[in-house]
Amino acid sequence: MRERLEAALVAGGAAIEAATRQAAPPAPAVLASARARLADARVAGRQGRFYLAWDLVQQAERLLSPWLPEAQQQQRFRCLQVEALDKLGGWRRQAAEAVAQAGFSAEGLVTLLELVHQDSQNRQHKLALLQAQCATVLGLLAVALGLILAEAARGGYGWVWNEGLFGSEDLPRVLWSCLLVGLFGSLVSMCFRLADTPQDHKIPQLRSSFVVLTLRAVVGASAAVPLVFLVHSGLVQLGPAKVLVGASFLAGFSERWFVAMLDKAAR
Repeated sequence: MRERLEAALVAGGAAIEAATRQAAPPAPAVLASARARLADARVAGRQGRFYLAWDLVQQAERLLSPWLPEAQQQQRFRCLQVEALDKLGGWRRQAAEAVAQAGFSAEGLVTLLELVHQDSQNRQHKLALLQAQCATVLGLLAVALGLILAEAARGGYGWVWNEGLFGSEDLPRVLWSCLLVGLFGSLVSMCFRLADTPQDHKIPQLRSSFVVLTLRAVVGASAAVPLVFLVHSGLVQLGPAKVLVGASFLAGFSERWFVAMLDKAAR
């Protein structure tokens, strides 16, 4: 990412220098604005704010595009037409098609650039958002697994080997153990759901769906609590106590399984 950004900054600087040597160079204010954007992009890149850095580089490109030689503008316009039709979708594609049908103009070139740049930024933003969400879930998954291993190391799962139901004296330990396993199951389910995120989801949808997934994970982990009480009371028969651990995982992993089990118990 840093290398690509640095290459784009070098190319942007070269474009500015080439523009100053033209027979009809851009206005000084345009050149100053383009240089300022590239300078800000370099600072943003050093700070790790790559989304902002790329946006500033693209702004500089759009500022300079109308000042390119006309032959170069037309060539760039044709290339952008092909790129837009290949990459864009929805309203951006419709807008690009309308610009292409209107024929070449400096304004059309800038519009196509803006549409392609917006799509590129959206893709990068989605990717960064998904990466952050995956990192969060994987971190929580590691914590849950660590807690389960720590609980097992101190003998917290000794009740699992009981042949019958666990006693009331074991209930707090069983609740905590099953809650951890349910949390682990819900986080595993969350990983699968994140992996299946549709590519056409918009950024607000990605944010809201992650909130929903988080709530489902909390509910899934909490499902282990009523499950333990149902088994302890005898309303639900699962066989040996060790089956409860697997059932807690399933309750966290699939809320449908848990709801179906509750429905069966209610009958």
